[in-house]
Amino acid sequence: MLTAKRIPEPNSTTEDAFTFDQKDRTDQNKTKIRDTSWFCRLCHQPVHPYMGEHQIWHFKHKPGSDCAWFAWSEPESFAHLSLKHSAASAMQHIYKNAKVELEVILRDAKRIADVLVTTTDNDLIAVECQLSSITQEELEMRTIAYERSGYDVIWVFESRRMQAQNNKLFPGFYEWLQQRGNVVILAETTYTDITVDLGVFGHDA
Repeated sequence: MLTAKRIPEPNSTTEDAFTFDQKDRTDQNKTKIRDTSWFCRLCHQPVHPYMGEHQIWHFKHKPGSDCAWFAWSEPESFAHLSLKHSAASAMQHIYKNAKVELEVILRDAKRIADVLVTTTDNDLIAVECQLSSITQEELEMRTIAYERSGYDVIWVFESRRMQAQNNKLFPGFYEWLQQRGNVVILAETTYTDITVDLGVFGHDA
């Protein structure tokens, strides 16, 4: 989870949300963040910031939390947190002047979009960054849930994992999505301390 809020009340009109920007990894910011109380935007329970030297800075629920975040979103990992950042950068590159947001709660679809793009024509595009295993049934269910709620869907997969010889699911994913007109991006991942690049587009405007 990259985004949390400072106000715990569910019905607060000002959510005061904060999203980690990996460019602001300074000791001063770390102190400010640690001295602040943070809450999940979905369940409003306390979350804790994790700001290790060799990890993506992020928030986590306390052990035992029953928040729907875990059911509505992809399981988090170093690679997935990094890929969300890279996907957001790529979307900003593709959709000039669009509003690009990380981790947007879409209650109507019961999903948390890894990235949400609002184009200058007010088209809404949910970007799903998928690294963990997923079935054809789950992929179709997520896609249809988004579309029924008025969102187009872009799927981002890791190319090395999806094109592996023992991966027999991806051809079915790809064919189903392509027949429906959904965009599929295969990401070439390059691991450093805090980034995973989308090799198809890169980061430069």
